[in-house]
Amino acid sequence: MKKKKVIAVMMACMVSLMAGCGSKEVSTTEASTTEASTTEVQPQETLAIAETSAEEETQSTTVVEEVIPEDEFIPNGFIEEKLKKNDFESYEEVIGYLEAGQAYAYVDVLGSDEPVLLITEGTYDNFDGNSAVTITAYVYINGENGVSCSSIIASEGTAYPLAVKDGLLYAAGNHMVEADCISQETNALMVKEYISENFDENGTAHYTGFIRTGNQVYEDGQEIDDADSEHKFEELMQDYADAEVISFTVIE
Repeated sequence: MKKKKVIAVMMACMVSLMAGCGSKEVSTTEASTTEASTTEVQPQETLAIAETSAEEETQSTTVVEEVIPEDEFIPNGFIEEKLKKNDFESYEEVIGYLEAGQAYAYVDVLGSDEPVLLITEGTYDNFDGNSAVTITAYVYINGENGVSCSSIIASEGTAYPLAVKDGLLYAAGNHMVEADCISQETNALMVKEYISENFDENGTAHYTGFIRTGNQVYEDGQEIDDADSEHKFEELMQDYADAEVISFTVIE
């Protein structure tokens, strides 16, 4: 009886040990599975983060591109504003865009080998034999890249229509006068002579301006001072008075 009891106890211990070993193997397997699962998730999470970052970067770049403004077109004159371009093949093309009531004129100007084109939005009759004169005109010059508007010249009232003398374009007013030509450096309209008259609180006249000897825009020229400026102002005003008023051809 004792032998059978001992054997039974030993059998029970062996069963218990086998059960314990089996439980330990399951635990190890589960741990291994958990570690494998953890290892597999990390690359997926990293990839997802990378894709999200790339998407956010693309969206950010797109937004930046959208807020950058495009270059705005700046017209040189009223024709350019209508056509949205500043360069033309010829004077004839420019004239072809003029509408009824607008006008043009060809003028010989110092510094240009060929006549320059003046255009204006409107003219008036100054009752001295010229029925189509103006106080404001856009100056077009034929250069290496074609015809373009160089600048605008303007007088300060209808008593002072634009005029030309000895290759100089004149504009004037009650207290200013200027003579323009074409610069040999820039092939654009430049001021060759300009004098303005101003009065202080005591009614004393003061003069400012400059006079260049040639058509070089970078030349310093002679600055006008009050010492002998009144005489020079009157002299330049007389040059304007002697100039020929420019007569324009009006588009019908």
